[in-house]
Amino acid sequence: MSSVMRQFQDNSYLFGGNAPFIEDLYEKYLANPQSVPEQWREYFDRMQVLPGSTVKDVARAPVEQSFVQRAKRGELGGAAPCVLNAANEAAVAAFLGGRCRFIEIVPLVAETLEAASMPASPDLDELVALDAWARGEVDRACEAARILPS
Repeated sequence: MSSVMRQFQDNSYLFGGNAPFIEDLYEKYLANPQSVPEQWREYFDRMQVLPGSTVKDVARAPVEQSFVQRAKRGELGGAAPCVLNAANEAAVAAFLGGRCRFIEIVPLVAETLEAASMPASPDLDELVALDAWARGEVDRACEAARILPS
């Protein structure tokens, strides 16, 4: 059995119908570790100290709220959705390819979005260029961090 299948089999209780429950529990843990049962707290504590990583996971809700507020202020129009999508796809691909950890996806996307120079009303050529730039930024960040061996 492949290592990927072995990992899935060993962790399958985290997926499927349980995923929303686990995600909610993890969000609560990130906000306040004492708010979850001890067994889950110990499990999540172990996830926070992965070998070779100095990045701590962050709760998703505040990141999402930050993007909502930026959108309401008009800061995320124009090319932002293009950069956000490209960076997210590249970060997820890096995770699936073993070049970054799951907890590093959100920071990779946020850093790429912050670094982007985005026109307010981009044309198609600008969007294509920004898409390629964002994907390259994520790839460079993963390579520079050498988060996991390839």
